[in-house]
Amino acid sequence: MRKVNTYLLLIIAAITIISCKPSLDKSRQKITTLENELRNSTSALDSTKSKTLIDLYIDFADRFPNDSSADKFVFNAARLSVNISKNAEAIKLLDRVTTVYPQSKFTPECLFLKAYIYDDKLKDYKNADKYYKEFLNKYPTHELAPSAKQSLETLGVPAEALIKIYEQRNAQAKADSIKK
Repeated sequence: MRKVNTYLLLIIAAITIISCKPSLDKSRQKITTLENELRNSTSALDSTKSKTLIDLYIDFADRFPNDSSADKFVFNAARLSVNISKNAEAIKLLDRVTTVYPQSKFTPECLFLKAYIYDDKLKDYKNADKYYKEFLNKYPTHELAPSAKQSLETLGVPAEALIKIYEQRNAQAKADSIKK
């Protein structure tokens, strides 16, 4: 009787695995199709299609959390959420990548993007400062480190003041080059 139960469980497991493959492929295909539609659109970003794609990304990651694309899809959902001004949702998705997939190659970008959202989108400079510093502490040699440093230097400075600062720096650099 135990052998029969064991064989029955193996057969059920095999059928489940085989039946998931087309579903996985179908989900990937839907994602790819909608990504291409958005990428090839000549008009402004379509928020309805963007929301649909975000849902597809999240659904894929929920159903296939161990798939090699799951972390990338959650990260893409976060980036797309920022583009349609769903900043709170984006932060949750970025946290999901760093929590569920801490070894993901997207983890540094998630932390940087989280700081950027707090800085540029939400004007929450306290959290922006916290996450830029955390990013620099964890990833001091990352390609985004210079941007994080510059963001920290200009955190909370109004755009008009930044323009004046950069104009002064450019004028000084020009004057220094003439003196040489």
